[in-house]
Amino acid sequence: MSAPFRVELLVFAGLRQRLGRPSLALELPAGCTVAQLRALVERTHPELGPLTHCRLAVDHEFVDDATRIPAGAELALIPPVSGGHDGAASHLSEAPLELARVVAAVEHE
Repeated sequence: MSAPFRVELLVFAGLRQRLGRPSLALELPAGCTVAQLRALVERTHPELGPLTHCRLAVDHEFVDDATRIPAGAELALIPPVSGGHDGAASHLSEAPLELARVVAAVEHE
């Protein structure tokens, strides 16, 4: 039977803000799946909230919950990207971007 192993789980966007740091050091049991990792993080770091909406990447590839995590893998927990459209028209231009104009176009309460 294989021994437990340590991993670093990178977190991004709102998860990073809630955690207050860019990563978590975790010890995983041999044969740990993504679903088990997700449950462990939810249990040990409730400030992150439910993680069912997040995707997990193993070595830069999105994987499903049944995937087993290999020792030494690079792990990243990525929340959905939000944004949206408030009804304003999109604008395409060949002119260089002007930061103040772009910020003014998307800025709102």
